[in-house]
Amino acid sequence: MADPSGTRNCYRYCLENLTSISLVLTQELDGAATVEASARAVGSGGAMKPVIVVSNTAGGSGKSTTAHCLAVACAEYGKKVLLIDGDTKRDLTFRLGAEGSRINFSNLLNVKSGSDLETLTMDERIEFLPSATRPVELPDNCADIFKDLPEKFDLVIIDTPSSSSAVMNAFFLGATHMVIPISPTLHSFRGAVRAQRQAPENCEVFAFMNGCDDSDSSKVIRKEVNADFVVLDCEIPFSQDLRDAEKTVTSVLNFAQKSVVSESFRELAYSLLEKLQLI
Repeated sequence: MADPSGTRNCYRYCLENLTSISLVLTQELDGAATVEASARAVGSGGAMKPVIVVSNTAGGSGKSTTAHCLAVACAEYGKKVLLIDGDTKRDLTFRLGAEGSRINFSNLLNVKSGSDLETLTMDERIEFLPSATRPVELPDNCADIFKDLPEKFDLVIIDTPSSSSAVMNAFFLGATHMVIPISPTLHSFRGAVRAQRQAPENCEVFAFMNGCDDSDSSKVIRKEVNADFVVLDCEIPFSQDLRDAEKTVTSVLNFAQKSVVSESFRELAYSLLEKLQLI
């Protein structure tokens, strides 16, 4: 049997040396291939609509929940949001009860300038494109797709997988912004550093603490996150309401409208919209 005290000592050492770990990760990734920047111009030179990928290469960091809740919160602020499940595991598609739909993100391939896009209209006032059930060959650069989105959309939010794939890379190349949820664990922090390094050159990256508490590990990781990332103005606390909402097809913002975690997601969305200059 493993020595519990040895495990605790190892974890404590890692927490106390997070800065060194972050530096090692940065040096490790300096030699790795990064996604090349894509053009952001649209048509006659206008700015491209915000396309936000929610990313963290560590599983269990809350990407799907974040994408869903941010989309609903932005809709509450009057924004027309297109939410896309870009993860072929289809967790978000399952959560929203859309597994049987013939509509999926391959519909993006049929978008022409000035035309409409067939999406699912959800009860929470967002438009949704489920993940595809079969492999879809997207263009190398999804920016060419997103620039032709119907004018009615104010922003696009995309849930992405933890592991790299052709679909994820295509969505990354089309992204103008990245939002990284970071749980108070070394695993999640490491995944956040990697995700930030994979962002295209012209993609603005924001992060926030997710599922945090007053533990020593949360405090240490919070310090490193504040040092290494552009941080949105609100943290998301650990909440049983959030766990219970994940068993339904609605976000916690409607499942427990007045809960602390719902208000936190609204504040997070407001901070994001401010940075996007949409509010």
